[in-house]
Amino acid sequence: MPGTRDNGLFNLFGAFEDREGNLWLGSLSNGLTRLWDGWTRRYSTTEGLPDATVWALQPDPAGDGIWVGTNNGMARLHADGRFRLAATDNPDATRAVRTLFVEPGRVWMGLRDGLVMHEPGHGTTTPPWAEGIHAAVMGIVRDRDGSLWVSTREDLLRWTGETLEHVDASRGLVGPVAEFQITPRGRRLALTPHTLLEFDGHGFVPAPEARGLPEGVRLHGATELADGRLLLAGEGSVLLFQAAGRWHRLDTDSGLPRGTAFHVIEHAGFLWVSSMHGVYRLPIADLAAWGQGRIARVGAQMLVNERGMPNGGQQGLCCNGAGRSDGFISGDTVWLPTRDGVLALDTTAITRNPVTPAVHVRQLQAGGQPRAPGADGITTLAAHERDLTLAFDVLSFQDPRSNGAHYRLVGYDQDWQVAGPMQRDVRYTNLPPGDYTFEVTGSNNADAWSPAPARLEFVIRPHFHETLGFRLLLLALALLLVYAGYRYQRYRYRIRQARLSTLVAERTAALAESNRQLEQASLTDPLTGLRNRRYLARQVPADLDYYGRHVEAPMAGRVVVFALLDLDLFKQVNDRHGHAAGDRVLVETARRLQALVRGGDYVVRWGGEEFLLVFRPMGPEQVLQLGGRLCHAVSDAAFDIGDGHAIALTASVGLSAYPAFRDAGGEPLGWEAMVELADQALYHVKRNGRNGAAMLHPTATTRSGTLLADLQHGVDALLRRGELTVTHIGCGERGDAV
Repeated sequence: MPGTRDNGLFNLFGAFEDREGNLWLGSLSNGLTRLWDGWTRRYSTTEGLPDATVWALQPDPAGDGIWVGTNNGMARLHADGRFRLAATDNPDATRAVRTLFVEPGRVWMGLRDGLVMHEPGHGTTTPPWAEGIHAAVMGIVRDRDGSLWVSTREDLLRWTGETLEHVDASRGLVGPVAEFQITPRGRRLALTPHTLLEFDGHGFVPAPEARGLPEGVRLHGATELADGRLLLAGEGSVLLFQAAGRWHRLDTDSGLPRGTAFHVIEHAGFLWVSSMHGVYRLPIADLAAWGQGRIARVGAQMLVNERGMPNGGQQGLCCNGAGRSDGFISGDTVWLPTRDGVLALDTTAITRNPVTPAVHVRQLQAGGQPRAPGADGITTLAAHERDLTLAFDVLSFQDPRSNGAHYRLVGYDQDWQVAGPMQRDVRYTNLPPGDYTFEVTGSNNADAWSPAPARLEFVIRPHFHETLGFRLLLLALALLLVYAGYRYQRYRYRIRQARLSTLVAERTAALAESNRQLEQASLTDPLTGLRNRRYLARQVPADLDYYGRHVEAPMAGRVVVFALLDLDLFKQVNDRHGHAAGDRVLVETARRLQALVRGGDYVVRWGGEEFLLVFRPMGPEQVLQLGGRLCHAVSDAAFDIGDGHAIALTASVGLSAYPAFRDAGGEPLGWEAMVELADQALYHVKRNGRNGAAMLHPTATTRSGTLLADLQHGVDALLRRGELTVTHIGCGERGDAV
């Protein structure tokens, strides 16, 4: 390599090779230069290229170099590493060449606004059939039937040798074509931004792989792998591949580097991908492993990058391309167009740096001043020196920007901390006193980490208020205060407990009285002051149970009487005289009924103008007499309804006696059934002239098990069948059995 001022090899006076294989050269005029073996070689304007921006390149079929399309015409790279321009006097030959298609004896050149053909030794011409092409040509390919396919930004064309066909929607092609290609297996594929089509000899139909393509991906490139599967490239760092019968998506979240893929080449178990930001390789085995869920990220490795990103391989301008001429592989070398000439990447020369970096802690600063360690190797800091800066170095020179570092301050950090790119110092502020060890470990550009961390030990002395003696003194004072507070709280607790006990007793008594009043209110009718249904439902079962268990044998012939009384034509009182008059009648009725009962009997307002009376045991012969007395209690005296007015009313009474089946031999009925029997007897009185009393009696044919259900359909049928009899008296009459 010749020495120039530009490459740093001028006026050399010394050289040194370090343990990583870097060659350091000292120059009197250029200072220090580092050389190391890489895996790329670049051919650009220095080698005679007419323009550094390369769009397309294709190998010559005869092995005579590589044809290269640039922003300023076409050149050929020969085996000696030099470019020679295509000899022509046609001005089209010096325009930007977007794509190339090389055949024996001719080179097709796709321009930004047309198509020309170069024949070495004969010049560059525009075929007559191509004179109508004015759009940017993105791809050119020869079909097995001899036709020539030309894809442009506007449409897809096919030159059959006689006619130029415009392939459009009439032949199944809808929308722009991102790429047209004929695969190694002879498939003619047209990739649109959203689907994949295949030419069947007559027109384009959806390819079998088009089924299930992920939505939201804008497609622009396709590659047929050796096993026949298709790999699709999408905008935004997306690759799509098929595994287990469905499509899978790879992107930056799953391990791909950033950059939209231009070209994909399969070689030596890897996919070699050129993108807007560089070149990376991806193990083909990772596709199946990721598709099966065996790995969380694919192992893509950057080999060339433009932006100098950490662990990005060699830095250099990359990558370019359009159509199917944006890269190829020859032997073990991948050839790619870039914005700085032609890039040749030797796939066999790629090695990872095995040499772990040397790491050491360079300095500890406190208060802006360096602090030296003592004789024991430990740095001692004063109590006020709490803000520290620790500087360290990670020495690996192949790609210093890719060196990584992890650090931690033992005694302060719980986990290892990750240093930022090129960060080589760490600041801690307001550290507490104590013993500390700062540890740092580093990695090289191949992510090989140093086997052991570098360490620096230091001690920060405490202030008096941070010493153990001061803490013990505070503890003693705190215990004394706690004890004094405890004694005071005990005193306050006794006083409060006494007050609380008095208050609780008062509140308990008040609550008991309130509950008693609420209980009485819940069992009492607010208008008449009589007991209500709730009281009856709670009291009667206990009374009947007591009667059944505790009444002596001489009392066994007695019965408990249920009497249901209803004021006749009471609705007319409300309608003619108003509800206030009706309320006065109800209150007076309640008073008269209460005057008739004995201790142990009770009167209940059953609802509306109905009253239910329950009488303690009496002889059966007294029951109808009792019904007459109840009728007369209502009818014998008029009711004062206010304003000097009085009205006369009558009442109907239904009676039932518990137990109901003593003579009939049935099972005793409950109190609800007794009320239902009294209600049916009352209904019988209502239907037979009112102002009377009636009682239903079971017979030997009465069915106690179904009596309640039968009563729901009325009493008449039971009377006709002889399952019940009725005794009915008018007020003032004696009872007769019916």
